[in-house]
Amino acid sequence: MKEITKYLNILIVEDDIEIQNNLKKTLSLLFNQVFIANDGVEALKNYKELEVDIIISDYVMPNMDGYELSKKIREEKDDIPIIILSSFMDIEKLQKCIPLELTNFLEKPIAFDKLLEQINISIEKLEKTNRLKFKITETITYCKKKKCLLIDNNKLELSLYESKLLELLCDYKNQIIEFDTIIGFLSNKNEEISKNSVKNIVYRLRKKLPIDLITAHRNLGYSINI
Repeated sequence: MKEITKYLNILIVEDDIEIQNNLKKTLSLLFNQVFIANDGVEALKNYKELEVDIIISDYVMPNMDGYELSKKIREEKDDIPIIILSSFMDIEKLQKCIPLELTNFLEKPIAFDKLLEQINISIEKLEKTNRLKFKITETITYCKKKKCLLIDNNKLELSLYESKLLELLCDYKNQIIEFDTIIGFLSNKNEEISKNSVKNIVYRLRKKLPIDLITAHRNLGYSINI
C-alpha cells in the first residue's frame, strides 16, 4: 500500500451496517479519514461538502443506487476514483457502468487483497491528475495532501493558510483573484480573515518560493503567473 494513503480521505457508501463497519475499521488503519454514507443521496451530499479522494460504493442501495451516484458525480466532470461493490456480477450492470470510467466493479463478499489492489490503482489514477500534486514550474511542485512545496526535491512545509491560498491561486492560474474572493475562501466560522492578513500570508508565501511567481494587483488582489 502506498504511503500517501495516510493523507487521503475515503468515502464508503454502504447500506449494510456490518459491511460498512468492517470496511471502516479496516480502512481507518490506512487512510486519514473514512467517511460513511448509507445511500447515494447521503453520499452525494458528503462528496460535495467534504474533502473526498476515493469512493467505494455499493451498487444496490435505497434512495439512490451506486450507478446513479456515479453518474451524478461524473456529470460534474469529476475524475475521482470510484470502486463499485455488488453481491452478484451482473453483465447488464457492468455495461451500464462502462461510460462512467469506474476504477473497478468488485463482487461481494469482498476479498481484502482485491480491494487493496483496486485502492492502489485508484491512487495511481490520482497521481496522474492534479489532485495530489501540482507542478508549478520545472523545479517547484506543490503537494496538496502533504501541504508542502518540493523545491529541487527539498521539502518545505506550508501553513494551513499559505497552502489554501496557493491552491486557490493555482486553481485560477494567470487570473486575478480579488481580495473579497480570497477573504471568503480563507475565512471560516471561527475566524474572519482581514485584507491585511491576506497580505501577510502572501508575504510569507513569497518568501518560501525561490522565484517571485505571485503578482500583486493594486487594490484588486493577486495572481500567480505560471
